[in-house]
Amino acid sequence: MKKQIKYYCFLTIAFLMFFSCQRELNFENNLVSAGSLKSDLTKSCLPKTVAGTYIEGKDLSDSNYIEVDVNVTSPGPYLIITDTVNGYSFAGTGIFASTGSNTVKLTGKGKPIATGNNNFIVMYHASSCLIRVDVAPVAGNIIPAAFALQGAPGSCTPGSVFGNYIKGRSVNSEDTVVIGLMVTTPGSFEISTNTVNGYKFSGSGVLLRTGLQTVTLTATGVPLNAGINIFTVTGASGCTFSVTVATAVAVFSNDYFPLTKNSYWSYNNFSQNGDTIKRIIADTVRKNSIVYRIMEEHDMFGGTVQSYFRKSGSKYFEYGSVDKYTASLSYSPPLYGEIPFLKENIVTGESWKTVEFAGRVLLGQMIFLQYDFYCIDANAEVILNGNAFIDVYKIRVLPLIRSEFAPLSSTGETIDIYYAKGVGVIYLKGTRNGFSTRELQIKDWMVY
Repeated sequence: MKKQIKYYCFLTIAFLMFFSCQRELNFENNLVSAGSLKSDLTKSCLPKTVAGTYIEGKDLSDSNYIEVDVNVTSPGPYLIITDTVNGYSFAGTGIFASTGSNTVKLTGKGKPIATGNNNFIVMYHASSCLIRVDVAPVAGNIIPAAFALQGAPGSCTPGSVFGNYIKGRSVNSEDTVVIGLMVTTPGSFEISTNTVNGYKFSGSGVLLRTGLQTVTLTATGVPLNAGINIFTVTGASGCTFSVTVATAVAVFSNDYFPLTKNSYWSYNNFSQNGDTIKRIIADTVRKNSIVYRIMEEHDMFGGTVQSYFRKSGSKYFEYGSVDKYTASLSYSPPLYGEIPFLKENIVTGESWKTVEFAGRVLLGQMIFLQYDFYCIDANAEVILNGNAFIDVYKIRVLPLIRSEFAPLSSTGETIDIYYAKGVGVIYLKGTRNGFSTRELQIKDWMVY
């Protein structure tokens, strides 16, 4: 019992100390997440992913991390940590914007002191699970591994390429390829490709067991030209994989939500098979003495919807029924107001919220509604339908509701919207309790 009390005290203190240092995150709503770590009957974390190589006496880097799954019951800020074992530990922080299953990356810090198997306790909310990390000897005590590249001398297996490759844009740690190895002798490895079009892939570490396994090679450099690049992985018998480099879309505006008259956008509507959505800035209208741009949305089945938008300084507003972005309630009579749905010059981790809208639903009950907005990434690169977009804002919208004397809670809905500078909305996906409710992907556009 004393050990359990000590553990929860440690977790509470760590949570407060950690978040007191996170100045870049905005927790205005004071909602702290709740949920539990996923584990099996032996309390081992699920899926207990361990990434990177852990070597005695070597400082950990960004490539050293673990991933765990969390069943989130209440969205909000989170802190997930481990205890310190053998000189190092893991921690991850962020915001759960929706309930349900979420995968969290915990980054390693410190330096393994000795070789061996280290068992960590992962802690979140009132739950914990176990995860094992293997530490290898220093390089001088490790023999080179013996392995064969899977797929050689043809295409690498699996040869899965991840990331976005755009002409003139530096690649990063998310731009990787996964290849398979058949290991016959454990030990150290260094694998690289040739340099093609200004960039290459490489990886190193220690293979701790025999048998079939995969390793990740990370890209470095800058793709110089658009096109298809063929890479050869060096080894006793090399294998190949291809990467497609795109050209960034040219833009002539700094607006993330252009409102110029006659500008239009068309989208593939994956929620309605075969449907295409078209939006156009048609005219202006005055609401409550404020001038808005009218956006007309047409689908191929003849439906038309009007929405009203304006920009003031660096902020964008929409006027309309405030329950438009949630299926969890419908105000009766309708309640109208402004939603500040986007800001410019934001940073990753920034958040903002609407006022609490208050109205009655069909049976007369007073219900309060608020939207929270989170910037998941303020400088993303996204490739859709062969178009490469840079300077993309990834925004997540979380509807929250409450009754008259209850705290705000999630409706289980999330809306992810990607805004590209000079283009506008390029992607939208709505979910409810983990199930997709709407998904749009940009097809073509014209901004005047």
